[in-house]
Amino acid sequence: MAVYPTGSDGARIGAGYLADVDTFGNGASVPVFGFTATDWPQQATHAEVHVAVQRESVEPTDTMRLSELHLEGATRHDHRPLTGLQGVVAHVIVDAQQSNQLTIIEKHEADSPGLDAIVVRLQSNAGLVRKIRRIDPESRLVTTIFKSDSSGTVNLANDVVEFLLQDDLQRKSLHLLKPVTLSVSTNNGLLIPTSR
Repeated sequence: MAVYPTGSDGARIGAGYLADVDTFGNGASVPVFGFTATDWPQQATHAEVHVAVQRESVEPTDTMRLSELHLEGATRHDHRPLTGLQGVVAHVIVDAQQSNQLTIIEKHEADSPGLDAIVVRLQSNAGLVRKIRRIDPESRLVTTIFKSDSSGTVNLANDVVEFLLQDDLQRKSLHLLKPVTLSVSTNNGLLIPTSR
């Protein structure tokens, strides 16, 4: 799913939000899912929503096993170009101060396949359940954060970060013919659809 803040004229405002949603709300007669849209622009009165449902598995282009990350002080990290993706360097960070959080930062050079060309997934037994993804076109950075709802320490040692191509996922997905545009308002950071 991709959500872009827009004005009433349909022009996009600021960075978009990408969500790889595989957890749905319980007890609803229709699929209900959510994600965090941090820093939603105040002037954005509408949301342009793109939805796709994956129907076949897709092999990752590259992977990073968290047990193999370099350890420096309280932080585990790795920083390297992604295999098979020209112009993209990934920085994976696990900070001991925020043990329930994993951060992946993609730095895209001018020759990269595009800021929305990569989907990051986490193969995890650690219970990291929320995924926040933000695209910053000005600095050519894409940040993905996986968080746990648990307040305790989360063991990420056996987890694997997977990098997949959006084009591969699109080819093996069913998607809406055109995006849905919703009028939205905000209430303490919560986006509330007000109409279609």
